[in-house]
Amino acid sequence: MRLEYLQYLMEIDRCRSISRAAQNLYIGQTTLSAILKNLEQELGFPIFDRVHNGVVPTAEGEEALSLIGGILSRYEDIQRLSGSSSSLAQTVHVISSPTINCALAVPLSRRFLESGANGNLVFHEITGSQVGNCLIQNESNIGLTYFMPSIRAEYAASAAKYQIEVKPLFHDHLYLVAAAGHPLAAHESLSLEELKGVDLALLSHFLNDETSIVFSRTFQSNNRCTTFSSIPQVKKAIVELNMLGILTGYAIHYDQSVDPSRLKAIRLVATRGQNDIDLCLIHHDNWQLHYMERVVIKCIESYFSQLSPPPFSPEAAEP
Repeated sequence: MRLEYLQYLMEIDRCRSISRAAQNLYIGQTTLSAILKNLEQELGFPIFDRVHNGVVPTAEGEEALSLIGGILSRYEDIQRLSGSSSSLAQTVHVISSPTINCALAVPLSRRFLESGANGNLVFHEITGSQVGNCLIQNESNIGLTYFMPSIRAEYAASAAKYQIEVKPLFHDHLYLVAAAGHPLAAHESLSLEELKGVDLALLSHFLNDETSIVFSRTFQSNNRCTTFSSIPQVKKAIVELNMLGILTGYAIHYDQSVDPSRLKAIRLVATRGQNDIDLCLIHHDNWQLHYMERVVIKCIESYFSQLSPPPFSPEAAEP
């Protein structure tokens, strides 16, 4: 049994379709079907059941695919130990929302370099709501985004069909952010309804994402909104133009583009939904990841495992 044929099986399982797998593998569908038939005869049991819209693993196939995934991961580790140039030259693409990337890129790069990895790390910023879809569409293997708990559960159930894992790493909240000298900085909490006649500095997703617990149409009355493309720009507008922003606790505290002492985080209450969000790591199963991608995932998990809640967060006040 050739190793590449095991990879073909995993691709069929990922796509749940022989035709789509054949397209991704750049081989003919007839050829791939013949390879699958021969493998099933060699193993002595069917790996997939044919259904009207594709294939699904049989009970024996599920177990076999799990073992095959482990074999492929171990084989890549062996290649790395042998000094394979293909392993050493691997590039890792990490996609995330601007809210996460602003504070994560530098410490993650540091950990990646300290790990001794010799690959290339590339960061991509996209709207947080698009991160999950990019992984499902196989446009990336690693992503970071925020989910409300209910939406995270829905996405995780759907993503599991594509062998994608969702791991909450950091519990967070949205805050109204003011300059330390702003009149509203004296408040510990505010509702959106209490914001009247203020100038808001926002990231674009607050204008476009109707599922957000803070959607701009709910507080645009008598307020002026200006959108910015990055967290540093939002913070600069807050301290230099006396505008108000809406940011996560992670972006407020761990992004150092503006001295945190110049900002005041005010807890938002009475939002459209409960103001609880989870910063989540999303990635394909290990068998779909090359060695450097697995290194980056370990670096991400290590980084967030050592983070403390922001000092202004409810979690920081818990005993």
